[in-house]
Amino acid sequence: SSALSAKVYVDRGILKGGVNDYSGVIADCTEAIRLDPEYADAYLGRGFIKAQVELPYCRDFKKACDLGNAKGCEYYADCK
Repeated sequence: SSALSAKVYVDRGILKGGVNDYSGVIADCTEAIRLDPEYADAYLGRGFIKAQVELPYCRDFKKACDLGNAKGCEYYADCK
């Protein structure tokens, strides 16, 4: 299913983050979002890494929040 595939991409992105492959994390989270646009963890993960590498990230946290992710709401509150 698309949802399962999206989770696999996010999980792989987490592993890439562990070895500082930040562009790989962003790419995997973006692919997860393409597969399942309602997967809040993908937006949260992408936003977190974008914040680390100083790319615009607030939109990702807002989308995660809009999808019901409490951490996304918490991080988005810092954007205001």
